[in-house]
Amino acid sequence: MDHNVKQMLKLIEEGDFLSKKAEMHRPNLVPHVKEFCHLYCSLADCYDHLIEELQKDIPSGSDQGSPLLTPDQKLGMHKSSHQAASPSCGRGIPITIDGEGFTKFPSLIKRNQEAEDDNADSLLEGRENGSYEELLGGIIEYEEKIRVSNLRLQLSEEEAARKLVTESDFEIERLLKELELTRERLKGSNEEIERLKNELVNEISVGTHLVQGQLKLAQEDVAKLNTELDSERRKELKVALSDAQENFSLEKAQLQSKISSLLEKQALGDERVKEQELLCTSLEEKIWKSEVENMETLDFNDCRERDMQDEITRLMEGVTERGNHVEALNKDLNMLKLKHDCLWQRKMRLLQRESSSQTGQKRRERQSCNFASHRSITGADIKNFAKLSLGSSGIQSSWLPKLLLI
Repeated sequence: MDHNVKQMLKLIEEGDFLSKKAEMHRPNLVPHVKEFCHLYCSLADCYDHLIEELQKDIPSGSDQGSPLLTPDQKLGMHKSSHQAASPSCGRGIPITIDGEGFTKFPSLIKRNQEAEDDNADSLLEGRENGSYEELLGGIIEYEEKIRVSNLRLQLSEEEAARKLVTESDFEIERLLKELELTRERLKGSNEEIERLKNELVNEISVGTHLVQGQLKLAQEDVAKLNTELDSERRKELKVALSDAQENFSLEKAQLQSKISSLLEKQALGDERVKEQELLCTSLEEKIWKSEVENMETLDFNDCRERDMQDEITRLMEGVTERGNHVEALNKDLNMLKLKHDCLWQRKMRLLQRESSSQTGQKRRERQSCNFASHRSITGADIKNFAKLSLGSSGIQSSWLPKLLLI
């Protein structure tokens, strides 16, 4: 809006100094003037609509009681009414011009609708709450808007007077007429607002008088009720106090008996705790002794295990030595077996040779062979061999009779 105003003023100034270029600036100037005209017309319609709503809502609001408000509450309601009922007129509005020169304002229509919705909401809130302060704030705001619109109208009149120098006199005269109509409408709205103010003040004064009278009556009733309640309450409090004292004495006796029983239980519990502590100390001593005994037994077992391990190693060494000795004896036994086989074969050969000789010679030869074999294996060797065979497990005992026979 400010940009359009500046642009239009610039065009008017250029038209004042350069009247020859008026025809060139006319296409740019006409849309701006039309925009102003339609803007003020929509503003006047909006005010008419709001005034009608106010006329409808004020009688319904006058039936309800007006609450007594503090100055701080009135100031807060006045601020809330300013915030709720602020329309969105007076800003830059985009326009579109069709081929016939008719100007459309989609954003203006939308904003007017939003302003009407906001105003309707504010009026509904005023009707529901029965608050005359909100209506008063809305009226003050409307007066401020009317003052601003009057200033803008004066500005547009001055601009229109400047444009009379150009060739667009007819268009400017038409615009001036429209501006005059809007001024008349605004004047009527101002008168209507003044009338509504007076009605509002009268209704507020009447409501305050009624409320003050009702308040006095209510205060008198409250004083009477307070006196009656005081006497009744004193009696009730005395009865309640006596009952409470009796209950307190009974509860005190019960509590004392409970305290004595609890003290006895506490003494018994202390004795049990002491017994448990003594038992715990004795158990700890037993545990300590058992641990010491376990340590001693473990040491003894370790020593015994070491001794047994040494004994086992010593026995293993003895076993290995005996095994070596038995192995040597086995070797000697094998040698003796070989000797025995050789002698037996020799004996058989001799017997075969002397089979044809006489029996006496055979006996002598046999005795000589026995004596020779007996000479080869002495009695001391046989005794030593018998002792070793009895002490060792590796030698077969079946060979001993044969050796003794030989």
